[in-house]
Amino acid sequence: MLRTVSVTVAGLILSALSAATATFLVLRHTDFGRLATGNFAGLADRWQVFENGELVLFFCIFLPTVLIVSIFVGSLTPRYPIQASAAAVLPISIIASGLRVERRRN
Repeated sequence: MLRTVSVTVAGLILSALSAATATFLVLRHTDFGRLATGNFAGLADRWQVFENGELVLFFCIFLPTVLIVSIFVGSLTPRYPIQASAAAVLPISIIASGLRVERRRN
Protein backbone atom coordinates (compact mmCIF):
# COMPACT_ATOMS: atom_id res chain seq x y z
CA MET A 1 0.00 0.00 0.00
CA LEU A 2 2.91 2.35 0.72
CA ARG A 3 4.26 1.78 -2.78
CA THR A 4 0.87 2.62 -4.30
CA VAL A 5 0.71 5.89 -2.37
CA SER A 6 4.28 6.84 -3.23
CA VAL A 7 3.77 6.07 -6.93
CA THR A 8 0.55 8.12 -6.89
CA VAL A 9 2.39 11.08 -5.35
CA ALA A 10 5.16 10.67 -7.94
CA GLY A 11 2.43 10.65 -10.60
CA LEU A 12 1.06 13.94 -9.26
CA ILE A 13 4.53 15.46 -9.49
CA LEU A 14 4.98 14.04 -13.00
CA SER A 15 1.60 15.47 -13.94
CA ALA A 16 2.63 18.96 -12.86
CA LEU A 17 6.00 18.73 -14.62
CA SER A 18 4.48 17.35 -17.80
CA ALA A 19 1.78 20.02 -17.91
CA ALA A 20 4.35 22.77 -17.29
CA THR A 21 6.64 21.48 -20.03
CA ALA A 22 3.80 21.07 -22.51
CA THR A 23 2.52 24.56 -21.71
CA PHE A 24 5.98 26.00 -22.31
CA LEU A 25 6.19 24.22 -25.68
CA VAL A 26 2.71 25.34 -26.71
CA LEU A 27 3.51 28.96 -25.84
CA ARG A 28 6.74 28.84 -27.83
CA HIS A 29 5.76 26.84 -30.92
CA THR A 30 2.08 27.35 -31.81
CA ASP A 31 0.04 30.22 -33.20
CA PHE A 32 -2.16 30.11 -30.11
CA GLY A 33 0.93 30.49 -27.93
CA ARG A 34 2.09 33.43 -29.97
CA LEU A 35 -1.34 35.00 -29.61
CA ALA A 36 -1.39 34.33 -25.86
CA THR A 37 2.02 35.94 -25.36
CA GLY A 38 1.13 39.03 -27.40
CA ASN A 39 3.13 38.30 -30.55
CA PHE A 40 0.55 39.07 -33.24
CA ALA A 41 2.99 39.40 -36.14
CA GLY A 42 2.14 37.11 -39.03
CA LEU A 43 -1.25 35.97 -37.73
CA ALA A 44 -3.85 36.39 -40.46
CA ASP A 45 -6.99 35.65 -38.45
CA ARG A 46 -6.44 36.15 -34.73
CA TRP A 47 -10.01 35.26 -33.81
CA GLN A 48 -9.77 31.85 -35.52
CA VAL A 49 -6.53 31.14 -33.68
CA PHE A 50 -8.24 32.08 -30.43
CA GLU A 51 -11.25 29.86 -31.17
CA ASN A 52 -8.99 26.85 -31.89
CA GLY A 53 -6.97 27.49 -28.74
CA GLU A 54 -9.10 25.13 -26.69
CA LEU A 55 -8.29 22.26 -29.04
CA VAL A 56 -4.59 23.11 -28.90
CA LEU A 57 -4.67 23.08 -25.12
CA PHE A 58 -6.55 19.79 -24.98
CA PHE A 59 -4.55 17.84 -27.55
CA CYS A 60 -1.11 19.31 -26.78
CA ILE A 61 -1.24 19.65 -22.99
CA PHE A 62 -4.05 17.79 -21.26
CA LEU A 63 -4.33 14.58 -23.29
CA PRO A 64 -0.57 13.79 -23.39
CA THR A 65 -0.25 14.57 -19.69
CA VAL A 66 -3.11 12.26 -18.75
CA LEU A 67 -1.78 9.46 -20.95
CA ILE A 68 1.82 9.70 -19.74
CA VAL A 69 0.89 9.89 -16.06
CA SER A 70 -1.72 7.13 -16.19
CA ILE A 71 0.66 4.76 -17.97
CA PHE A 72 3.46 5.61 -15.52
CA VAL A 73 1.33 5.13 -12.43
CA GLY A 74 -0.59 2.14 -13.75
CA SER A 75 2.55 0.23 -14.69
CA LEU A 76 4.39 0.86 -11.41
CA THR A 77 1.55 0.27 -8.97
CA PRO A 78 1.24 -3.36 -7.84
CA ARG A 79 -2.22 -3.01 -6.29
CA TYR A 80 -5.14 -0.82 -7.39
CA PRO A 81 -3.54 0.53 -10.61
CA ILE A 82 -6.76 2.04 -11.98
CA GLN A 83 -7.60 3.87 -8.76
CA ALA A 84 -4.03 5.15 -8.38
CA SER A 85 -3.96 6.34 -12.00
CA ALA A 86 -7.28 8.13 -11.56
CA ALA A 87 -6.04 9.84 -8.41
CA ALA A 88 -2.81 10.94 -10.11
CA VAL A 89 -4.52 12.51 -13.13
CA LEU A 90 -7.42 14.04 -11.20
CA PRO A 91 -6.02 17.61 -10.91
CA ILE A 92 -5.22 17.93 -14.62
CA SER A 93 -8.57 16.34 -15.52
CA ILE A 94 -10.44 18.88 -13.43
CA ILE A 95 -8.60 21.71 -15.16
CA ALA A 96 -9.33 20.24 -18.60
CA SER A 97 -13.02 19.77 -17.84
CA GLY A 98 -13.22 23.33 -16.53
CA LEU A 99 -12.42 24.63 -19.99
CA ARG A 100 -15.40 22.84 -21.47
CA VAL A 101 -17.78 23.86 -18.66
CA GLU A 102 -16.77 27.51 -18.91
CA ARG A 103 -17.28 27.49 -22.67
CA ARG A 104 -20.79 25.99 -22.45
CA ARG A 105 -21.91 28.41 -19.78
CA ASN A 106 -21.54 31.37 -22.12
